[in-house]
Amino acid sequence: MEILAPDGTHPKNYFLKNNGLDRILYDLNFSVLQKYRCFANCKNCYTKDFWISSTQIKKFAPSRIAEQTAAHWFEVFGYFEMVSIIDDLKFIKDEFPHLWQFYVVNQNRFYLSSLNDNAVIRHFDLLTEEFFPLGIHEICLSEEFLVRQSVSNIMDKIDKIHKRVPVRKIVFYRHLSPNGENEKQLHSWCSVRQVSFEVNDSVLESLSQSFASRSQSLFLMYDLFYIALKAATTEAGTSYSRLYDFEPRTFLADTLSTRKNNLPSAGGEKVNPYYAYLYQHLKVHKDYNFIPVPVLPPFTKYYKALVSKGLAVETKYGLLVKANEDLGEIKPLIEFKDKE
Repeated sequence: MEILAPDGTHPKNYFLKNNGLDRILYDLNFSVLQKYRCFANCKNCYTKDFWISSTQIKKFAPSRIAEQTAAHWFEVFGYFEMVSIIDDLKFIKDEFPHLWQFYVVNQNRFYLSSLNDNAVIRHFDLLTEEFFPLGIHEICLSEEFLVRQSVSNIMDKIDKIHKRVPVRKIVFYRHLSPNGENEKQLHSWCSVRQVSFEVNDSVLESLSQSFASRSQSLFLMYDLFYIALKAATTEAGTSYSRLYDFEPRTFLADTLSTRKNNLPSAGGEKVNPYYAYLYQHLKVHKDYNFIPVPVLPPFTKYYKALVSKGLAVETKYGLLVKANEDLGEIKPLIEFKDKE
């Protein structure tokens, strides 16, 4: 039986369109801590089961930010379309003033990844009075939260935040009837301000999907790279690369290889046919010397950086990677094979 991707297309085409490097390399999630922790205490939080304790998380905070570390960060940032803070900023400000000061000084380099339910209230004063990043990627609101807090009160806060820090998208987790009053108010607010609006019917399912979608992005937790949010959250989660080892050409192969090895089909009882196909047929060449256009399109910042820094040469069909003087036989970064 032919295996199809979620949209009914061939897995190879779906991968290049939805899970390729242009998606993975679009948004770099960043933290000044080595592990992720939030203290907003949202009822529908999907990561709370993985958190490190409030006392233990402090050992993952650096005592200072060295100039060399910051220089490495800024070099890496130059390869990504956007860099989004995932830290609980109030926690950072209250517990680590030196880390908070770094964010304040460099606020024009960052977006804020997301605010969910209680986090809107928790960060309201900071985002209207003293910290103004480039924007907020999304604000996620559950209907249960809006009923408890009143949609008018929350939207008033979001409106004031939006005037200082542009909100790119509002996600509404609906559990009551469609087109209810809360949904209408949110949709109206977004329409007037040209903010993207998305509705999901199942809170837990949607949060699960949102959690899974974060695996499409990378996480730089101080000096460690992670391929998934769970690994960046749990103490046992392992990184796959380090900041000081960053080399943009080898980083691509390491990232794709790690991503493949962390597909859900690599273990567990339920196997998604699409992921199973990728796990069996996608081959990542670490000794590659060519990146086809469909894998890394010319419009991406990473592509442009490789060319501008003299690390690759443009051709009609993709990038020739200058790993050494004699390229020899052309070997693509990835290919699909009948068998591993």
